[in-house]
Amino acid sequence: MTSAAQQHLAIEQRIRACLHGGDLAQAATAAIEGYGDEVLGFIAGMVREPNSQREVFSMFCEDLWRGLASFKWRSTLRTWCYAIARNAFLRHHRKLTQARQREQPLRESQMTDWTVRMRESTAPYRRTDVKSRFRLLRERLDSDDQMLLILRVDRDMAWTDIAQVMTGPLTAPQLKTHAAALRKRFQRIKTTLRKLALEAELIPHSN
Repeated sequence: MTSAAQQHLAIEQRIRACLHGGDLAQAATAAIEGYGDEVLGFIAGMVREPNSQREVFSMFCEDLWRGLASFKWRSTLRTWCYAIARNAFLRHHRKLTQARQREQPLRESQMTDWTVRMRESTAPYRRTDVKSRFRLLRERLDSDDQMLLILRVDRDMAWTDIAQVMTGPLTAPQLKTHAAALRKRFQRIKTTLRKLALEAELIPHSN
């Protein structure tokens, strides 16, 4: 097991323990502390405007808070976090956020605390980016293709986990089919990016 996998396992065990003890607030805090930074980076990979990034991240935090008590552990909580972050992005993208009913809003102090923690951390997407020109090429892809690249390349997610993030709950046969389709799509995306990189002279032409 890799060190990253061990870290994820420790986070999941901590959250399970909090939920088992009935401490929903601490479970939510543990989830945000454990995965919030990478989820915020995922959102920043899809949304460029800082205020919009904060809005989508706030929606993600609220959805996590509201859904955590009923989470059934049919996937890892990390995978579920990415699924709800994707849904938050899609709602924001469709301009439906203001129509949404808040059944169980977060306490303002809790929300502020989480947002400040994420802003002050050294998130991977905030570090020196030597591949900024390649990132510009990514932005020429549609949003689902960008998500697929982030989840597979930047987050090193398994294909079955990516299928759950991008498609939702699936049966085992459906999961296998969708994972295979995503692998093929990924290969097509790589071909497209290589073509764009050649046109932009970011990689040398082969003789």
